[in-house]
Amino acid sequence: APQVNSIGGNQFSLNSQGNYYNNYDDPSEGCLDLDNNGRCDSPFAFPNNQDQFAFVNRNGWDPIMIMNGNPSLGNTLNFTIFNVDNPGKIYLMAFSHANNPGIALPNGMTVPLTYGPIFVTSLFYASFIGLSNSIGFLDANGRAFAQFTIPNIPFIVDFQLFAAFVTAEPDGTVLSVSPSYNFTIQP
Repeated sequence: APQVNSIGGNQFSLNSQGNYYNNYDDPSEGCLDLDNNGRCDSPFAFPNNQDQFAFVNRNGWDPIMIMNGNPSLGNTLNFTIFNVDNPGKIYLMAFSHANNPGIALPNGMTVPLTYGPIFVTSLFYASFIGLSNSIGFLDANGRAFAQFTIPNIPFIVDFQLFAAFVTAEPDGTVLSVSPSYNFTIQP
């Protein structure tokens, strides 16, 4: 039985955003995302309609971060940052040693990182620790790319890091906060 059936007047794609379908979210089901924008490259067709912008990930409209690469000494990790609701807005990515209790913001949101030396260094001295493109503007698809080249320093093996990002207006008003993504540095 079809997961969706449109009997007239329904809109399944609006402002370049669609919906998530658990039977159309991976290449074996026809959902390819060759341009890495978080949306299937081909529409999801169902009786009497289609969704032009089906999301690859559940809650694709929420801010997410995807990490590619092996978190080993000397390797480079590539982070794809998605926030389809805020294309063209400022993004800022940071690291910390923990994600609890988080950093409370005046607007009621909480950044899932802990204030400390790693957090401060990742914000103000990002290149010093091998982090690049951690601050910038999301592209027209609400996407950005950051990299972290893990220093080849043996004593950081087994160290756990948490990464998260916020999107904001130029005046500093925070629009959204991503969940944290954690990884452990390997030899």
